Amino acid sequence: MRFFLTCFLGLLLLPGFLSGQCDTVMTEALKGEGIYAMLRRNGYAASYFTEFIKINKASIGADSSLISGRKYRLPCKPAASNESENLSDPDNQDEPVDSLLQGSVFYIIAGHGGPDPGAVANIDNTMITEDEYAYDIALRLKREIESHSGVAYLIVTDPNDSIRNDRLLIHDTDELCYPGLEIPREQNSRLLQRVDAVNKLYDSIGASTHQRVVEIHLDSRADSQKIDVFFYYHTTSEKGKKLAEIMVETFEAKYREHQPNRGYKGSATPRSLMVLRKTKPVGVFMELGNITNSTDQKRFLNPDNRDALAKWICAGLITEYELYKKPK
Repeated sequence: MRFFLTCFLGLLLLPGFLSGQCDTVMTEALKGEGIYAMLRRNGYAASYFTEFIKINKASIGADSSLISGRKYRLPCKPAASNESENLSDPDNQDEPVDSLLQGSVFYIIAGHGGPDPGAVANIDNTMITEDEYAYDIALRLKREIESHSGVAYLIVTDPNDSIRNDRLLIHDTDELCYPGLEIPREQNSRLLQRVDAVNKLYDSIGASTHQRVVEIHLDSRADSQKIDVFFYYHTTSEKGKKLAEIMVETFEAKYREHQPNRGYKGSATPRSLMVLRKTKPVGVFMELGNITNSTDQKRFLNPDNRDALAKWICAGLITEYELYKKPK
């Protein structure tokens, strides 16, 4: 008995055994301060939003608001790491430029990944794949959302790919599903894994917080067929329909501003896709172009255009969030 007690006490003294524990630190909410502002004031990244909600659930007001003068518990921070820089790391982000998305949470799903490359094409004797471009645009969208004080979760992640400014993105198969799970080969299992990741995060944050799913894809059609960016929403979701329609309106306005003679023929269409049907937050599914068409390819081969796509998508999310916040 004494031997086992000695071993147990020895384990308690190991640094790794204590890594999940920390001293409780309380801080008082300032007048008009939101969760993101409080986290930033205390040296935390926006990615701590979910943990903050969990440990302070009983003291948080409607729409994840803080009560001025009330004290809140700050999350534990992990021990410092020597890992190399990776822009897909939620803690590795610039300071927000404004608070237009403060109080909102987004789940960004880059289509396919892991054993499934999605649609493919051949350019300059190099195979390009849908999953690589969807993921790069997802990373850029995450950066945009966070620049406006929103929280963004990448449901599909690649541990060694950050934002890339190459024209041709090299395909690999090492993508993972949040929070670091191997992606199944079978399609239904793969989609349900993503649904489960989103729904667990949604439940942990709470239904009173504005949460949205954004799924990013490239289409594959005859190489002669040009298509504009178009959107799907779940057949029974009025909020999803409104979000998709706002996206169409946003892209139409952006094209009118930047390419006034081009025109835009995108659409918002109902469709009973599994991820839209089974995830709890309102969602929008988008197809950004035909991967085999040489004109559409310019939309995503050029890294500046990938950046523009992310900015335009984010602009639509901001418009929808402003509508959500209006008094009913």
